[in-house]
Amino acid sequence: LRIQYKEATLKELGEMLYPPIGKSGVNHRLRKLQNIAENLKKNM
Repeated sequence: LRIQYKEATLKELGEMLYPPIGKSGVNHRLRKLQNIAENLKKNM
């Protein structure tokens, strides 16, 4: 969703999910994905 809706707030992104989640949940998931991507990059 972040790639498709670059201008959306974390709250708006969370409202687009089913079930909807809060902005702290969106932030947590995005940070988790970022950490996974960084770890994959280091191991390549």
